[in-house]
Amino acid sequence: MKFFYLAVDTAIGQCMETYGRLYDVRDYGGSYKTERIPVSQTRAATGFHTDSSARNNMPDIVALLYLQPARTGGESLVVSSATAHERLRESNLPALTILYREFIRNIVTPGTGKTMDALLDNRFPVFSQGLYSPGLSFRYMRYWIEKGHKEAKMNLAQAELDALNALDRFLESPQLAVQFKLEAGDQLWANNHIVAHNRTAYEEAPQQPRNFIRLWIST
Repeated sequence: MKFFYLAVDTAIGQCMETYGRLYDVRDYGGSYKTERIPVSQTRAATGFHTDSSARNNMPDIVALLYLQPARTGGESLVVSSATAHERLRESNLPALTILYREFIRNIVTPGTGKTMDALLDNRFPVFSQGLYSPGLSFRYMRYWIEKGHKEAKMNLAQAELDALNALDRFLESPQLAVQFKLEAGDQLWANNHIVAHNRTAYEEAPQQPRNFIRLWIST
């Protein structure tokens, strides 16, 4: 399965080495809220997001190979951020305009400096046109935005919080988001520019810990 998965991924594009070519996504017992670790190394729900918190490290495709599902929970969710963009444009243009401004992101992705200067430099918009791809790009994880601004001692304005709330309402809408459970052997590829993904919290059997392989692809 791993060989076939890697063969397909390398046919799509170049495998990025940020976390190593084949990255084990599993719970290591930590908390992303108290440690500087990615949410993928915990069993917590992730919230809708795209991968990579570093400004200059942007995978085009996120690939997942499921080896062992959780005993309970751990369902996958996907939503079109392009659709959320259009819903905001139609119903709340001021909020969408704010989301085109730059936000500071907490630094979690390997290979990025941990200094205050690096943090202040690690800022980019939620929505952009032509910045990371020829068309629309969406880069988001709300927790890293809030944590980044808190560490930089630059509080988010109420209008910015309202814009993030408006975005979350569309991302989390049952009319837009799709929830499903992947089984052992299933593979998933997501366009990291226009598809946000999420995972519910889970519990696992000690003898069979939840495990899947993630790969970032640059096209």
